[in-house]
Amino acid sequence: MSGTDITSSYAPLRIAAFTFSYLPMMTGISSLVHERIACLLKRGHTVRLFHPQVPDGDESHASGSTGLDELTGLGNFSAVSFPTVRNPLRRSFPEAASHKVWDDCKLLEDFSPDVITVDEAAGLYGAASGWLKGYGKPVGIRYAQKHQVPCVNLMQTDWQGYCEHYIGATAFRIAVPAVRRMMKPIVTGYDSNLTPSRFLSDRNRTIYGERIEYLGFHGVDCERFCPDNTRFNPIPDDNSPVILSAGRIAREKSVWQLLKAFRQVQLKVPNAKLVVLGRGPLLKSFRHKAAVFGGQVLVPGAVFGDQLKGWYARANAYWTASTTENFSAGIMESLASGTPVIAAAAGGNVEQVVDGVSGYLVPSMDYSAMAQNTISLLSDLGLLEAMSAAARVRALELSLENSTERLLNYLQKLIHKK
Repeated sequence: MSGTDITSSYAPLRIAAFTFSYLPMMTGISSLVHERIACLLKRGHTVRLFHPQVPDGDESHASGSTGLDELTGLGNFSAVSFPTVRNPLRRSFPEAASHKVWDDCKLLEDFSPDVITVDEAAGLYGAASGWLKGYGKPVGIRYAQKHQVPCVNLMQTDWQGYCEHYIGATAFRIAVPAVRRMMKPIVTGYDSNLTPSRFLSDRNRTIYGERIEYLGFHGVDCERFCPDNTRFNPIPDDNSPVILSAGRIAREKSVWQLLKAFRQVQLKVPNAKLVVLGRGPLLKSFRHKAAVFGGQVLVPGAVFGDQLKGWYARANAYWTASTTENFSAGIMESLASGTPVIAAAAGGNVEQVVDGVSGYLVPSMDYSAMAQNTISLLSDLGLLEAMSAAARVRALELSLENSTERLLNYLQKLIHKK
C-alpha cells in the first residue's frame, strides 16, 4: 500500500481517541498517536482526538509542531483539548485535571463514536503523579457502557519499570498488592487492554492478571521516515560520524549512560558527534554535563518535522540505553531511516532490533559494550552499509500500515460483538 493513497476494506469508522500525551510534548506516545491517527484519516475514517492542554511555560512545550495542523489537513478530523494541571512529581508532563473539573461523557456527546480508544489510561487516571492528580476515573468507560460502544485501553508505558527506577525493585515488590488495588479499576471496565509488545503484555499480567492482550498496534511511517531524508541534513557541511538519541531526557531513560559511552567512543573515533534530542526534567543538568565535550555533544531540545527526519537519516548510529522502553518510536524511526540501532537488551527493544543484523543489543547499563559496538560499526564502512540496509528492511516489517490494519481488524470485531 502507498502511504499517500491508502484504502481500507472496512466501512469508515468514527473513532474517538483519548491520549495521555500529544505534541508538542516530544514523547514516544505523542509521536505514535499522531502517526496512527494520520494513517486512519488517510484510510477514510473520521477521528476526534482528545488531548491534554499544555500550560503556557510548561517544560514540555516545544516549538516547531502541534501536529494538529497536519491532521486537520487530511480531513475528517477534529480535536478537543481537556484541562490539565501541573504534575507535582514530573514537571515535564502536565496531568489530566480531575473529573470534577471536566466530564469525558460531555466531550463525546456531539461526536457519537463507533469505538473509543484510550492511549495510556493509567496515565490519564493519575498513575504518572502517584494518584496525586489525574482524572481519577477510567476515561471513556461511562460513555461506552451507556451507548454500547467498545472502549479499548492501549497500554504503552512500563509503569513497573518507572517505579523500580525511582523507588527500587525491592520496594516495588513490597508495594505490589497496593498497586494492584489501585490499578484494578483501570483495566476492568475496558472491553480490551492491549499492549504493542510481548514484553509489556507479560509485565502487565503480573499486576492486572489475564485481562491483558498483546496486539502489535504500533508501527512506523516508512514514507515519512526514510533514507532519502538526508536531503534535510541539519549539518550539511559536517561529515563527522553522528550518533543520535531521541526521547525524554529523564532518569528512567538512563541518559547518563550516553555520555559515559560517548567518552569511550571519542578515544577511537575522535571526530564523532553525539546528538541528543528531546526535553525532560534532566534537560538542564544534561546540557551542563554535555558542555565539557564542547561542540561534540549537541543537545538542541525537542525538534520536529523535516529537521527531525533529517537527524534520523543523517545519523550513522542510534543509541538508547533505556531499560524501560515498551516499543520505542525512536528505534522504529531510526530503522526506517536506515540507521542501525544500538540498544539496551531490555524491554521491547529486543522485539525491534535484530541483534547483529539491524544493530546490536547490549547488556543493560553496560556503556562500554554500547561504545565498543559503536566503534566497530563506525570503523567498518561495509558493515555500516549492510546494517543500514537491514535496518530499513526491519522497519518495513514494523510498518504503520501493517499495525493500523491489525488494530482496525481488532476494533471491527469488537464492534460486531456489541
